[in-house]
Amino acid sequence: MNKTLGIFGDSFGVYDDRGGWAFLLGNRHSMTTNHPITTGHPFHYRYDIDNYAIGGSSIDLVYYNILKYHNKYEHIVVVLPHPNRITVFKFTDKMHNDRYSYTNSFNEHLENLQVCGVAGTYENWRDYNSEFELNQETEDYILSYKQHWDTHKYSNELLKYHAMVEHIKILRPDAKLINSFPFLNDTALWNITKLDTVKFKSSKEGLYRLNHMSYKQNLELAKNIDTWLNDDTYDFNHTIQKHNVDKYYTSSINIKESGLNA
Repeated sequence: MNKTLGIFGDSFGVYDDRGGWAFLLGNRHSMTTNHPITTGHPFHYRYDIDNYAIGGSSIDLVYYNILKYHNKYEHIVVVLPHPNRITVFKFTDKMHNDRYSYTNSFNEHLENLQVCGVAGTYENWRDYNSEFELNQETEDYILSYKQHWDTHKYSNELLKYHAMVEHIKILRPDAKLINSFPFLNDTALWNITKLDTVKFKSSKEGLYRLNHMSYKQNLELAKNIDTWLNDDTYDFNHTIQKHNVDKYYTSSINIKESGLNA
């Protein structure tokens, strides 16, 4: 029987059938991907995967989905976004009519939350809202938040960020937590990304730049995550440390292989 795996996170973890690592871990069909420069690789992972990762996601959206769904899975992988992002939540009309009653259970509160949009300090935050119907009320809320960020950056998000991450660890001590960006230390998937962006002096991602990595790097990442899922003693985070990453992940031979555009 296949193991069940829930994947939560941001664009580093989204499902991509052209050969992203999350697809590779669950590929139980053909020996090839929808990637033009591959000739096919044997996949032996065979996880039954549900993927809740969304590009531009914030820690509160990741946390929200974990609270709702983590119990469905034997394993979970959590790709932790940068704290300079927020999700806009709103109570449904039912909860509003109940006047946010303190007699409601935690699960009732959770079920009556509606996700309205996501945003961050980046300028193109609207591009990440294709999953949501971004209305004027939500946009106004985000713009007011961004004015605050212009002064205080994301300092007020850090306490919430750490509280949510620590609670995820309590809920799921077995969770595999991976940083997207090296904002707390030098361990992050971003270090894999930089192998090619620095080499080719480009951050312009083409159609086959998958999860901000080359196809080969996705293959290597899938293999290392699978090893970690099956061996708790495996030091996965060692492989994505800034000074170790080139020992475990392959820098692309040319810009075409990297999936970047010049």
